[in-house]
Amino acid sequence: MCARYDFDDDSRERLEAFLSGLPAFSKKAAALGTLRSFPSGEVRPSDRAPVLVRGEHAGEIGLSFPLWGFPGVSKGLVINARAETAAQKPMFAAALAGGRCAIPAGDFFEWNKAKEKVAFVREEAPLLFLAGIEKPYPQGTRFCILTTAANESVRPVHERMPLVLLGSQVVPWILDDQKTSEILTQVPGALKRRQDYEQLSLF
Repeated sequence: MCARYDFDDDSRERLEAFLSGLPAFSKKAAALGTLRSFPSGEVRPSDRAPVLVRGEHAGEIGLSFPLWGFPGVSKGLVINARAETAAQKPMFAAALAGGRCAIPAGDFFEWNKAKEKVAFVREEAPLLFLAGIEKPYPQGTRFCILTTAANESVRPVHERMPLVLLGSQVVPWILDDQKTSEILTQVPGALKRRQDYEQLSLF
C-alpha cells in the first residue's frame, strides 16, 4: 500500500536534472514552469502531483499534474492498484494498457502495526520513481500508484509497497508495451528505512 509520499525541493531539482538528460522528454516551457513553482512537501490522496506520462507524439515522454486517486464505485478514492491483478480489473485494465506513468518521489511512507510512520528511500538514487497508471475523468486526469508484495526492506513494516522503478525503467515502463509484464512482476531493490528517533538502516 502507498497512502503518502514526499516531493520536496530536492526532489524537484533531481527531477529537473533527470528530465534534462532524457532525450525522449518533451521540453515544454509551460510544464517546466509549473514544476518549478509546484509546492513541495508530502503528497496525499486527492492532491495534484507531477507525473511523467506518455507524450503527445510517438516515443515522447511528457510531464503532467493529475490528481491522485481514481473515483471509487461507491465513494472515496482508489489510490492504489495491485500490480498482480490490475490487468484483470475493469477499473485499471485500460489505464494499464495505455496510461502507464511514473510518479517521482523523494521517499514514500508506510505505517507499522504500532501506527508509526516509516519513510523509505534509495540512497544511491535519491529520487524514486513509483509505477502508476492514469486516465481521464470528467473532472480531469487522475493517477493511481501500483503496489506489489513488500521486499525485504519494507516487509518488517508492511506487507505491501509501491512498485518502485529504476530510472532506466521509466521510459520503457511508460512507452514499451512489451516490458509491462516484466516490470509488473519484478521485486523492487533494497531501500533504506528512516523513522523518528531511529537512524537510517538498510535491510
